[in-house]
Amino acid sequence: MSDQIAVMSGGKILQQGSPREIYLEPVSSSVARIVGNVNVLQGVIVGGRDAQRQIEVRLPSGQSLRCRRAEAKASEGNVEVMFRPELVGVRLNEGGGEAGTSIDGAAVNSLQGRVNRVDFTGDHLKVLFQTADGEVTAKLAPDVILPKDGEVTLTIKVENCVAQ
Repeated sequence: MSDQIAVMSGGKILQQGSPREIYLEPVSSSVARIVGNVNVLQGVIVGGRDAQRQIEVRLPSGQSLRCRRAEAKASEGNVEVMFRPELVGVRLNEGGGEAGTSIDGAAVNSLQGRVNRVDFTGDHLKVLFQTADGEVTAKLAPDVILPKDGEVTLTIKVENCVAQ
């Protein structure tokens, strides 16, 4: 329990801030992995929205995601897109939405996926999905029913998607 944390590796401080900042706004995938589970997809910056600190990232499949830009990241080139498993939403049997569609008034990104594995852990389901851009893990309520190999649309709010 603390109001400030320093994440260190190899004797160097990688990031310092509040627990919320460290968890939700990691400056690197190394920091994100140290403090919890994280999904990481590779992409290339193709556009920016500096006023909102948002950028558009194109994944290898051609799918675009809008993400918050990590503070220190340049506005072009290769990036890692990171988002936490507990912040992934799942919709069954629906077509893919475009980035910018809305859930509860928040802009969201959508990815098409297929259910690969479902592990019941008691207080939640750990679900592994296969997308065109790699594996994505979600942490869902334990009463969710997902068919093996079922087609789904994964949703990630833009504010929960960090590119660095």
